[in-house]
Amino acid sequence: MSWIEALPTAMALLALLYLPGWFGLRLLGVRGILAVAGAPAAAVAVLALGAVVLDVVGVAWTPASVALLLVVVLGLCAALGRVLPSGTVTLPPLTRRAWALVGIGLLVGAGVQAAAYLNGMGGPDAVQQIYDPVFHLNAAETVLRTGNASSLGGLDSMYGSRTGVFYPAVWHSVVALGARLSSVVVATNMLMLLTGLVVWLVGIVALARAVAPREGAVAAVAPVVASSFLIFPANLLVLQGMFPYALAIALTPGAVALVVGAVERTVGAGVPGGAILGGRADRRASQGMTGARVDRPLRHGVRGALAAVVTSAGVVAAQPAGLAVLGLFVLPFLGQVGARRGLRQWRQGRRTSAVLAAGAGPAVALALVAAVFALPPLQAMANFAAGEGSRRLALFRGLTFSTTIGWTSPWANVVVAVLVLVGVVVAALAGRTRWLSVSWLLTLGVYVIAAGPNNVLRELTGFWYKSADRTFAMLPTVAAVLGALGLVALGRAAQRLLTESRAGAGARHGRTREWLAPVVIVGALAVAFVTSGAFRYDERQNGWTAWGFQPDRILTPAHASDDELAMIRSLDDVLPDDAVVLGDPRNGAAFVQSVGGAVAYIPHVNPSSWDEDQTYLKANFDQWRTDPAVCGLLAAHDIEYFYADDSGPRAWAEASPGLYDVDTSTGFELVAEGGTARVYRITACG
Repeated sequence: MSWIEALPTAMALLALLYLPGWFGLRLLGVRGILAVAGAPAAAVAVLALGAVVLDVVGVAWTPASVALLLVVVLGLCAALGRVLPSGTVTLPPLTRRAWALVGIGLLVGAGVQAAAYLNGMGGPDAVQQIYDPVFHLNAAETVLRTGNASSLGGLDSMYGSRTGVFYPAVWHSVVALGARLSSVVVATNMLMLLTGLVVWLVGIVALARAVAPREGAVAAVAPVVASSFLIFPANLLVLQGMFPYALAIALTPGAVALVVGAVERTVGAGVPGGAILGGRADRRASQGMTGARVDRPLRHGVRGALAAVVTSAGVVAAQPAGLAVLGLFVLPFLGQVGARRGLRQWRQGRRTSAVLAAGAGPAVALALVAAVFALPPLQAMANFAAGEGSRRLALFRGLTFSTTIGWTSPWANVVVAVLVLVGVVVAALAGRTRWLSVSWLLTLGVYVIAAGPNNVLRELTGFWYKSADRTFAMLPTVAAVLGALGLVALGRAAQRLLTESRAGAGARHGRTREWLAPVVIVGALAVAFVTSGAFRYDERQNGWTAWGFQPDRILTPAHASDDELAMIRSLDDVLPDDAVVLGDPRNGAAFVQSVGGAVAYIPHVNPSSWDEDQTYLKANFDQWRTDPAVCGLLAAHDIEYFYADDSGPRAWAEASPGLYDVDTSTGFELVAEGGTARVYRITACG
């Protein structure tokens, strides 16, 4: 399949992610880049809740029912727009030239990554064979087949006989809609690329605009800086396929930007603090960046608050850990706003209000910490057996943005690393952006703790299963904005130094060399690009992408070779649509569902998802001649086909002895074969 043939699927998914959310946020008074960047999170919130509602009322998840759902929600937004107090949430306008530069920055940031991902994948129908994608591909096919996209039991068939299982299914529900134009695999790959190359980068632009609202250069540089990182999206999204969590991370910057815009529109949080980068635009911004007065009545922020809540809910709906991700970004900002407001109220003698305003943010943070030790689900996540490591090494990686594995020098991204540190200082020195430095410090700290040895402190990272990769993946979002702040600050500083030196030499006083700042910015990015090997292009393509998609390059033993995948694809024409196939999910049998259009009796490689019957057949299927329970279970679960492949590692056979070295000379009828794999119709129990 060619990339051009996959384009309709990509465009349909792009429209689903952006159009409903953009219209809804516009009806609630959100304008400009905030409405665009917040649209996917708003759409995800509606789709997640709507899937539960449709399941309760017995309506299948189809394009028609989803379209009706979105129309109803947009109608509700229109009604709210009429009854809520008037007001808009927006950022100061940029010139067309500034927006053109932002567009160029987005194209560069997306293009650098896209070329590596597309070449590394090989095609839009390439099958991702790392641990997590096996589950997510079959989960999306389950939604497509059953018409149930609810996160409250919609994926029950992925867990054997268990019912009512909670699992965030919004990613899979979106894939299922796109798959109607192509396939589950193609729709998954298109949504993966859109998440990393569009949703995340546009969100970073919006966050950069919210942080430096009158400095278009920061918004233009931020997506380019973002493209230099590998931990996200290359590692977490493209290689490991942690799709729901990666979606939550990608939605976060747009949601945070909207929170910042809404709060500053409501309480005038941007008024104090002084210039960020020292330019004239920043001095104007420090005097009132949104035009909001400190004493603006809170009622004018009702629309913005509602929009911020909806988009934040979308981050959490994508994956519950999104709540903790949001906390690391939003709580420092709200804490800073609350502290300033509390200080003003304290000086006015309103002591109770002052304590409430200043203490709200810290109280929420403490509640999140307490939840890790108090809630059983979070306790189970905190007790997850995650690998331990060195905190010192993690700190080095977090500061240099070197990767956990790979072949490039750990100093490859050192130019960007320096720019990020400069940005941390710049943001800390400016009152209204100090929260961004705090957010960076907290995120770095969470990663270092998660990557270190087990102790009570590490349990605080239970929201992320104490995973180094999951926590590290949050850092590029804030680092991209800080790196852009640092680079633009250096450019402005060089421009001021030249102006002052020429004035001191007798040149006409005050004549500014406007060309110097852009030259410094572009020059520094060029140096970073060259010294990092085109932002580690080769590693991104032939490493992180190929490691997930090319069977002969995959980090773990490949579940299926190219020949086996070709055979599995042919099953769509060989087997009935409701055919149930038994086989070891590790040796490729799981792909008969997402790739072959049948039903995999054991759809995932994770033992925690297997029930007693699945476990029994894995251990005893080869004893069908002497064990009558085997044929009884085959009949009970309508299993008529067997997927055999004895070429995998010995550990696979030892874990599932009943599915290896099965005597198929009698009682089995060969229906398809490819590579070392074969699919039989089971006649033994007839």
